[in-house]
This record gives sequence, C-alpha cells and structure tokens, in this order.
Amino acid sequence: MQQEHGQASMIEKGCESCMKWQEHYYWEHMDASKICFFRRMTGDFTRGLTIPKKFAKNFKWQTVRGIQLKLPSGETWHISVEKHDDELVLMSGWEDFVKDHELQENDLLLFKCCAKSSFEVVIFEASGCQKVSSLFGSRIGPRMCKQFNDVAGHHGEPESQNTSNFIVNHVANGAEDSDDEYDNSNYYYSRFARLTHDEKEEIVRLVSIGPNNPVFMTVLTNNHVQRSNNSLIIPCQFAADHLEERAHDIILCRPNREKKWLVNYYYSRRCFHNLPLYTFVRENKLCKGDICVFELMKGKRRVTMIVHVIRKANDQFILIG
Repeated sequence: MQQEHGQASMIEKGCESCMKWQEHYYWEHMDASKICFFRRMTGDFTRGLTIPKKFAKNFKWQTVRGIQLKLPSGETWHISVEKHDDELVLMSGWEDFVKDHELQENDLLLFKCCAKSSFEVVIFEASGCQKVSSLFGSRIGPRMCKQFNDVAGHHGEPESQNTSNFIVNHVANGAEDSDDEYDNSNYYYSRFARLTHDEKEEIVRLVSIGPNNPVFMTVLTNNHVQRSNNSLIIPCQFAADHLEERAHDIILCRPNREKKWLVNYYYSRRCFHNLPLYTFVRENKLCKGDICVFELMKGKRRVTMIVHVIRKANDQFILIG
C-alpha cells in the first residue's frame, strides 16, 4: 500500500511539473497564432471589455498601449488598453466597435493573437453561429443590398448560386450601391423617397434650409415606424460626403423645439437603428408616408441634424411643426 501511495504521489508531482512546463511554454515560446481567449458579451459590455485576468497577467502587455482588432472583412480597429484597478480593459474605440458590429447580449468574441498587439477577432451570435455581417463589414452598403433585392425580386425566389455570385462579384469589384439619388447640389434622396421632380421642389420650398447645409430626404415606411427591427437608411452618397467613416452618435432636433434626441449611426450599414430611432419616431408622432428632410447643421461641435416633417393631406403637402 505504501509503495502504491508513493507511486501515486510521484505521478501527481510529475503531472504538476508537466503542467507548469506547459504553461511556461505556452506563454513564453508558443507560436503567437495559437494564443487566444474569448469573451461573452454580458453586463455593460458596450463601454469597455475586460481582458481575462490570466491572459492579462501572462501576456506581454507592458509596452502595449493599444491593440489592433482585425475582422474577417478586412477591417482593422484600433482600441486603447487601460488599467483599471488590477484589470486591463479595452476602452477608447471599443464603444464604436460595439455599435458598428451591433454586438448583442450573449454574443461571443474569439480573440486570436497574430502579433504582439494585434488580434484577429471572430464574432459568434448567441445561437453559436458566426455573425455573417462581420464577414463583409462596410463593403456591402445599402444600395448594393437594393440591387440584390431587385435581382431577387426580378427572378422570384433567389437561387443560391446566382445570388452568391452577385454578392461575391460586387464585393470583389468594389461596386457601390443603387438608386439613391443625388441632384449634384446639397440635396440627396433615399430610395424610399419616390417623389416626382415637382413634388421635390414643392417640399424644398416648404422647409427653411440653412445656407450650405446638406440634406437628405426620405419617406417613412412601416419599417421606420415599427418598434421591432426599425431602421432608417441614409443615402450612401450623403454618408460618404458628410459623415465620418465610423459609428457615432447624431443629435436629432425638430424646428423650434428644445428637446433633442440622440440616435446611433451605424457606419457599416449607413443607418439609424433600433430603439433610439423608434423613440424619436414615437415622440414626434410620425406616421407611415410622412416625408422627413434631415438637415445636417454645419459648424456644430457634435453632429446635429434638424428633421423637417411634411405630411400629405388632400393632395397637399403640409409642414408639421
């Protein structure tokens, strides 16, 4: 019995030594591409993301003030690393990353080290499947989606081979989107703004636009006024000409009103999205068919738009105060 106990103790000590050696080799000598960690999006994950303590303790962070996150889409994000108490946290740039990729509760991110301060990031939904949008990033814009929908609608149910070729070819060629209109001045029109030339001129006469302020116009649909999955797409050319190439907040105002609404601009989809947009629509009692003219205020420290609302009644356009 004593001999067996001694052998067991030797095995346990041997295993412990092996484990220590493995840990040492992993952190000091292992190929960087094999070092990784994951984080599940829980709690208040939007403002910062904590690095796992064991990873933070062993990884060479001493000279790292920031890291690069590389997505399968080819996009690269620069995120600062800050020390809070005894934890390392991804901070500046992280909130934009969360917004632009629309990270949700229980999404899972796998961080694979590819250099000292660079990580490849794979995003999974709560379902366990990879988040498809992260594979494309901002390369497929709203107008391209319109072209895809037009192709699918023209041929009935889209065939997988044809539609996938359509997407791949457009991404490869860097093709831009669709039929958003731009009248070569400061006025842009969403594809939802199915208005005649005369109607556009009448609407422009109704609203008071500041000198040199660019505007885009859209007509609200069911998708804009419903609580679930509501989004308002911004004409791509307007976004390219006047908005930053990142996710950020935009202040919406109504003429002659003090209240302001803060909405999220998602750069990858060129749109306002979800609850903040629905709150603006609900509190201003906007309806399907209302025409919204978004006026970008030049010279403001924070991105601000005044929203002019026009409603058609008895074949006449009426400016809603």
